[in-house]
Amino acid sequence: MKENPIWSKDSLLGNRSLFLPMLIFFTNLLLFVLLFGNLYYISLNAQQTGEIRYAMFNRFYYYVGGGLFVFLLLLAPALSASSITQEREQNNLALLLCTDCTEKTILQGKLIAYMSTHLTLLSSTVPFLATLYIYGGISGSLVLLYFFFYIFSALYCTALGIFCSCLGKNTAYSTALSYVLEFISFLFVFYGLYWCRTQGYFFYGMILAFLFFILLSLSFLGIGKKYLRGLQTN
Repeated sequence: MKENPIWSKDSLLGNRSLFLPMLIFFTNLLLFVLLFGNLYYISLNAQQTGEIRYAMFNRFYYYVGGGLFVFLLLLAPALSASSITQEREQNNLALLLCTDCTEKTILQGKLIAYMSTHLTLLSSTVPFLATLYIYGGISGSLVLLYFFFYIFSALYCTALGIFCSCLGKNTAYSTALSYVLEFISFLFVFYGLYWCRTQGYFFYGMILAFLFFILLSLSFLGIGKKYLRGLQTN
């Protein structure tokens, strides 16, 4: 299988940077503080009342899961919204389109590079979520469902950022546009999931959310591909 040159270049530049190691370090440091802060609060409450409130362990799951997801919503556009506009601002986009790389190769390389960052960050937080199994705070199916939702959300946010980067004339505009579209779309998704949960169809709502993320991601990449093809012909 032929290696994607765009992904290889971005991976090489990423390996020379301290961004990803520092991102993983500070993210896990924050989770470490939350974990032991929560355990300390539980033990202190047990000493004062004489009982261990195991329901409080679920609170840590919501802290970790919710915190990581909010961080994803903030991180993904900040990374991917500059994927094409940065090439344009550095006057490299015209040269890139003149190479043997097709529009599909360029967008796929950008997508894989940014997705690898999100998946690496997610995999580094697995030990913290696994601590809930020690106390029986949450079922494995719910953790697995959270991982799938995180992955598909990361795919959607990254594709949205690349799409806005293709349309934007500069990084600031594409980043702002991606944040606005992301907020509107996730507001719609969360409202739909809440409605499905009240009706007793939460599982089917999650499946529809996954399909929603996949279809929109493919649509965004397809529009971005046509946009780059139009630039190449001009």
